[in-house]
Amino acid sequence: MFSILTLTAMILQQFSGLPTTAQLTPEQERTIRVTISDYPAGTFTEFVPLPELGGALLPFTRVDMPKELKAAYAKAPSAVLGLLLRIADGGNPRESSSAAAYAFTLLDPKTETGGVVVIDMFKKATYDVVDEYWETTPRYHWIGKIKEAVKAKK
Repeated sequence: MFSILTLTAMILQQFSGLPTTAQLTPEQERTIRVTISDYPAGTFTEFVPLPELGGALLPFTRVDMPKELKAAYAKAPSAVLGLLLRIADGGNPRESSSAAAYAFTLLDPKTETGGVVVIDMFKKATYDVVDEYWETTPRYHWIGKIKEAVKAKK
């Protein structure tokens, strides 16, 4: 019999090509859940030299990624993404948006664009209200975009 975590990892593997052999221990899962609950996703600005402009320093907004999450993702990417998707689907608005931001950042660590956008656009009052343009709630918009990013990572 498979656990929900194993099934989620297997589904993600089918669409993403990410390894499924590693799973999260209950302690690792608890650590990730507590991290997301206690430390909502945030951003910081880093100045990066751009060679194309003679080394001029330009501001680059980055997601402040918890080290526990990075470490778990390095060992069990499918399991971590599965957990983040479950939190994005069922968590309160702040935890859901944090999980979505972290998932985007882990999937695209070079630019972190998706994660930064999720954080910048978060509004608790409208997170579970259907957006007229998206024709869905921000919660389900981001979940759909994460699934698309996982498929594109193949």
